[in-house]
Amino acid sequence: YMMSSSELRANAMATIPSQRSVHDDATSSQYDLSIEDYSHLHGMMCRPSVAKRALRSFNGGILFLSHDYDRTTKSLGSRDFTGVTMFMYYLLVFFSFTGLSTLLNQTAFLVAQEEEEIISEKNESEKVNGVLYVAQHNKELQLHECTLEYIKEKTNSKSLILKRQFEYHFRLVNLSVMMLHFYSPDNGLLHLVEVFQFENSILGPLVRKLLQAWDWGRTKIRILRSNQSAQYKIKEP
Repeated sequence: YMMSSSELRANAMATIPSQRSVHDDATSSQYDLSIEDYSHLHGMMCRPSVAKRALRSFNGGILFLSHDYDRTTKSLGSRDFTGVTMFMYYLLVFFSFTGLSTLLNQTAFLVAQEEEEIISEKNESEKVNGVLYVAQHNKELQLHECTLEYIKEKTNSKSLILKRQFEYHFRLVNLSVMMLHFYSPDNGLLHLVEVFQFENSILGPLVRKLLQAWDWGRTKIRILRSNQSAQYKIKEP
């Protein structure tokens, strides 16, 4: 069952704490984005004008993590897709078949809610083996504390606040996804963390190969730019 836009908004607004404005999300306000806009972005059926603004709002970066992700700093860095472009977004919409799933009404919009939770205030008793968040509809989707530590260190953020949470099941490709928005009040950065699980035996390995190819390409580009920069400095009088 795919919720309509009005149902998404009603569901989200019903879960917003009364004092959520204490830490205003400046980036979302700057780009005039609502929870409905973000829900369309994550549901992979989003107008280009909205997608462009939403992608730009994640000025702190985007992490794409498989449900069994390696929690080392090096591995997390390879999953960091800071600066995702419109071209990359629509490539993902097309090649992952998630856009087709939504188009054919085969996507379940499970959770779309705004929150106001300061991560440092999360009770230690709530953490199990370093796990901070577990998806409501697929317990395999988990976010570990070390991931947020990586974000804080990378962006020099003193604290993080959970702002929004989304969950989807793209039935056409048997893909479950949890999206979490974290806001850094001290530097105004908005971060997106996606944890996904492909239960499709064909598309799962294919997407992993695509991510590996993307990592290889990014590494080659970094090396090329680094070499060009070094050569330029050598040529300088």
